[in-house]
Amino acid sequence: MSKPIVALVGRPNVGKSTLFNRLIGERLAVVDGVPGTTRDRLMALAEWRSIQFHVVDTGGIDPTHTGQGQQPLSIGSADFIEQIRQQAEAAIRTADAVLFMTDAIDEFWLPIQGDFKGKKFKSVTRGSTELSKVASGKKEQEKPANNVELTEKLLVRLKEILAGEVKDVCLSERLVDSPVCLVAPENDVDIHLQRLLKKSQGYEAVHQHILEINDKHPVIMKLKNMVANDAAAEIITDTAFLLLDQARIIEGEPLKNPAEFVRRL
Repeated sequence: MSKPIVALVGRPNVGKSTLFNRLIGERLAVVDGVPGTTRDRLMALAEWRSIQFHVVDTGGIDPTHTGQGQQPLSIGSADFIEQIRQQAEAAIRTADAVLFMTDAIDEFWLPIQGDFKGKKFKSVTRGSTELSKVASGKKEQEKPANNVELTEKLLVRLKEILAGEVKDVCLSERLVDSPVCLVAPENDVDIHLQRLLKKSQGYEAVHQHILEINDKHPVIMKLKNMVANDAAAEIITDTAFLLLDQARIIEGEPLKNPAEFVRRL
């Protein structure tokens, strides 16, 4: 039986590619503040509550552009408006379900909206996601005591190495395929919002983020063994900073020292 297809369709710059990346657990789609960044369809396998499905990212359908001189919303893709629309319509025709997105959701919206039917909205880019409280349909396997001990030892070591670079290092409940990610602390400013404020208002405040690690990822598992076996400190330190820089790249953050990143790589 073929897996169902869910198409993400809507206006330009409303978060379709961001949602796509979150659903598949990695940064496959390019995300940018410029409307019209996505032009072609992009499909990947996702899983939600133990159900696998294909999710399709599409370019934004521009309702203001009719070919009669109106200024399009997607300035960066003005020459490809019709082709982008055709790609989105093709995704709709082949999809089993369509998620139609019309408005961007950001940090300004969350405190205004509050909750829905007693359920409080929570940003997936800040603080703990608490996904362990959501029933997934899968029976969680109990982790061996020695594995838990190795993970704790790795967390302590990473906190020592990255002290001053990140606010904290902790296990992630949101990661599936990527080894690491950066999130803002619960009561801090969202990372994407920090960039928007910096561009629009010259916002210069310095924030430290939280580095989350995926202890099921092969790289993290290898790093746990390296720490447990007292591998060379330089190798562990270089690996820790490589993972931090990877997380920065995923979030669209600039590298502090590109030359050191290349050397470590």
